Amino acid sequence: MGDTSSAAIQLDTGTVQGSALSPLLFDLFINALLRLLDSSGISHRVRGVPDWNYQAFADDLSLYVSSTEDANTLLNIVSAFQEWSGLKISIKKSVATGALYGAGGSQRQKDASKVVRKRKPMEQPYRTSKEVLQKTQDLEQVNSDLSEGSSSKDEEVSMACDEMASRRTLQRCETCGRSLMPHHFKSESNSQCTQCFNTWIPSGIRYQGEDLRVVHGRTPIRLLGIHYNMWLDAKAQRRKVIDAAIEVAAYLYTNDNLRIDQRLKVISMCLPSLFSFSAPLTDWPESDLKLLTAVWVRAHKNAWNLGKGTATCLFTFPRAKGGLQVKLPLGTLFTSVWGNLERCSQFDDGTRQMLEISYREALQDNGCLNLLELQDTAQHLSWKKASKNEVTFACHLASLLDIRVEWNPFHPDPIASTPNTTLAALACQVKLPIYIQIEGVMTTAVCFQVNSDLRITIVAEDKHHSIHIDGQVKNPGMSSLRECISRSYG
Repeated sequence: MGDTSSAAIQLDTGTVQGSALSPLLFDLFINALLRLLDSSGISHRVRGVPDWNYQAFADDLSLYVSSTEDANTLLNIVSAFQEWSGLKISIKKSVATGALYGAGGSQRQKDASKVVRKRKPMEQPYRTSKEVLQKTQDLEQVNSDLSEGSSSKDEEVSMACDEMASRRTLQRCETCGRSLMPHHFKSESNSQCTQCFNTWIPSGIRYQGEDLRVVHGRTPIRLLGIHYNMWLDAKAQRRKVIDAAIEVAAYLYTNDNLRIDQRLKVISMCLPSLFSFSAPLTDWPESDLKLLTAVWVRAHKNAWNLGKGTATCLFTFPRAKGGLQVKLPLGTLFTSVWGNLERCSQFDDGTRQMLEISYREALQDNGCLNLLELQDTAQHLSWKKASKNEVTFACHLASLLDIRVEWNPFHPDPIASTPNTTLAALACQVKLPIYIQIEGVMTTAVCFQVNSDLRITIVAEDKHHSIHIDGQVKNPGMSSLRECISRSYG
């Protein structure tokens, strides 16, 4: 404190809490486990998707497999890593869940639908006798003398009451959270619908001899910070975001001891972060986004001590036209979605491959040649249709905000697409100069000769050195030819 220092603290395990290096050190350490999982040869086996078996974010890890045997194999790898590293896996926070796709899952859904249709009660046609019909006509004749204003109001009220009276009581399924008609349940006391009852659930998944807790595949669980179920239904996550925004608006309404600048600070720190984290990975229907927008506007009204009847245009209009021009959920969603696309394309890994598949599908389905044409086409698509593809949806958001995005992440790279032997032969033919680090010093070298073992000889300061054409080199400090070309010519 001040000019004095505390006693030295020696750390045998773990990282310093609050240190800027702690996340990086943990990532380097946990990377050993991720490489072990990569080397297992196990994948999810979903068709049309690059092979991988895990997703990791900070200290959260999700494993994806196609069978119980593969799940136990990966858990044995995690167990071995735990024994080696000393990191403890929280069994209480670990769960197993799953979904049966393909012909087996479709057959189970068809069987459940048949059972539901058999339970559905037959609707009896409503028949009116001649006496009742005659009385009704007589009443209509008498009521025709009444004033039209009062009769119209009474008619609207009676229609609303009839609709509420005829509405059947819905029953909520505790597994999937949907509110359904009673015939979707085996009995009134049963809290699980027939669809969830017939759905397959995994079993026999163990970690260090202990069975993992199994969660139904239709029940939302927290996957890397986002609440999903195995059918990618993110309704629970959307509900959490909207509820959190309502809490912020209610806090600003009930706390009068904050200044306006402090209230605006609360909004800027809470609302965008609550939404932007899960926004690019969650399917947001247009109706839910409108509801979230209304909550955001109400929070801004509460921050300025304005009534709920204040015109919304005060916050949405640009500053040049006298508005406050606050950033609403649509703008936050645009920033998050495009930022996520850029992050997914940065590294040559599974996420980039999946994004490229979506990118090619978006261009092909809409008959476009590039991203600019896709933005022109996306402005004519509905919200629901555009949201079926993440790239198309990003272009649709850009068109709604009248923004043009120029971006080509999958432009063919002639160097990256050239085979190793061809690249090395061309480099030696033109005596290509490259920058390379030799014995800790950056120097200029010239490509000289191609060797038979996928190596190339370079000449630097009248000395010959052998480097790999591609891949990681064995000699420390010696980069491969592709790395040197990328460093030298960007």
